[in-house]
Amino acid sequence: MQFRQKKRFKMPAITTWFERSLLSLALLFAFPVLASAQTACVDGMAGQYSCNNVDLLSHLSLAELGDIGRAQDNWGWKDPQTGRYYAIVSMFLGTSFVDVTDPLNPVYLGKMLAANTDKGAASDVKTYANHAFFVSSAQNTGMQVFDLTRLRGVISPQIFEPDFLYTDIGGAHNIAINEETAYAYLVGGNGIKNCGGDLHIVDISTPKSPTWVGCFTVLDNIHDTQCVIYRGPHGKYQGVEICFASNGPNLSIIDVSDKNNISLLGQVAWPQQTFAHQGWLTGDQQYFLMGDEGDENQFGLNTRTIVMDVSDLENPVYVGSHFADTIATDHNQYVIGNYVYQANYSVGLRILRIDDLGSAAMTEVAWFDTLPANDNLFGLGAWNVYPFFDNGTLL
Repeated sequence: MQFRQKKRFKMPAITTWFERSLLSLALLFAFPVLASAQTACVDGMAGQYSCNNVDLLSHLSLAELGDIGRAQDNWGWKDPQTGRYYAIVSMFLGTSFVDVTDPLNPVYLGKMLAANTDKGAASDVKTYANHAFFVSSAQNTGMQVFDLTRLRGVISPQIFEPDFLYTDIGGAHNIAINEETAYAYLVGGNGIKNCGGDLHIVDISTPKSPTWVGCFTVLDNIHDTQCVIYRGPHGKYQGVEICFASNGPNLSIIDVSDKNNISLLGQVAWPQQTFAHQGWLTGDQQYFLMGDEGDENQFGLNTRTIVMDVSDLENPVYVGSHFADTIATDHNQYVIGNYVYQANYSVGLRILRIDDLGSAAMTEVAWFDTLPANDNLFGLGAWNVYPFFDNGTLL
């Protein structure tokens, strides 16, 4: 999809995302994807998709991604040697790899099969040092490690074996990687060394030989986290590795700099809370934007983006919320500059401009509805958007 600028606001150069809808085969057949190639957004529609300022450039179905069930998450990788771009899609049967260097003509390269295909499991994938790290909440899956440079020169679909299977954990719901420190943080774990569902910490500085470092087992099941070297306004913690964890009814802020002495710095809740799903820091690390996955369903709220002031890590403060015009459930979101890129289930991709986070003021400036059949269903639609490529494409 192409994100077209209008004079009333300035947008970064983002042109496309490679759609990855969370649809079962039955739904895929019942509501077939009609637009499979470049389709401009004209008068609010790109083929069958509702849109605003976003053009569809290409789409691959689940079958074309080598799967029979559903897609669950995605990430991206740019090969530093060849300059080629790749989509990495975690799915029911495993992890699919797609060359998206030419966004009009994506090429499916093959799949790394999952260690355990549990239809009800959720999976996640992140990258570090030209390797992909894949986790699943299915039992006995561990963490698969795949050397992404193996994709160089691949011209026909292949079945790939992982380079390493890390088995110091049974499975995990999500994985976060701090590329500056080469630590992976697995959350929502099960099986051995599950760390109570909190932080299971792995040293991935040698990607094909990951080693368990330790646990943080205080909060009782973190759902997702973002871990960074802190450079925000709280002077006491400059240069310290901090994790911002979406944890039940709280945002929890954790000092993980000393892996043998991890400490909880602060917590904050919000009105009408149900379940902290995921969130992301602003570039200045003053604010954390997050979603509550259950509030729309339980309280009848419109899609809500929650704003936390985290300028004091020990005393974070709920600022307020931005409410969309939709009632879809929010899922994952990322902040780049002055824009927030959200995957909001049945209404798909939503892009917000940050106006004033001190008053939780944001404006929706673009969207692409990946599930035109319904804007209400919980669980169907887009789970993730990857907006971090440097060529203006989105997955």
